[in-house]
Amino acid sequence: MWLQNTRHRVFEDDGFVGTVFVVADVTDSKKAEIKSKEKAKKAERIAKIVLKAKDDAVRKNIELDKANQDKSVLLKEVHHRVKNNLQIILSFMRLDERNNKSPQEVVSSSYNRIKTMALIHEKTYQSENVSSVRIAEFIKSDVDSLMYAFGKKDINMENMI
Repeated sequence: MWLQNTRHRVFEDDGFVGTVFVVADVTDSKKAEIKSKEKAKKAERIAKIVLKAKDDAVRKNIELDKANQDKSVLLKEVHHRVKNNLQIILSFMRLDERNNKSPQEVVSSSYNRIKTMALIHEKTYQSENVSSVRIAEFIKSDVDSLMYAFGKKDINMENMI
């Protein structure tokens, strides 16, 4: 139970008459005040949660946008590399054609070159870090495959790297 005490001094024309004390039951208004404060605290907690969720969503969107941009750059790079590789193949075929090779020799030579390029790409993208390739290790590990692709068996690679 909540009580409120109020003191009033009473005066008349000839001076002070006395004091009146008023006691009022303010339990209902105090309970309402407490409930209102609890609701305000709860609303504040909810607002903090919502703001944090919003901040997290904004941060996540920024991360997703960056990842999307990175993938877009990678896709353009892949497109560029494919285009360059096809251009290299065409150049080799024209070179073979200018050297008066037969169509079968041109196709066979192109096949070996394409297979070599495919091996290089395969090994590059199977490595843990595709942004840097240790070329000496790459060449040592793939010489046999490359020699097979070109049909060569008499190449000594000991001191070439």
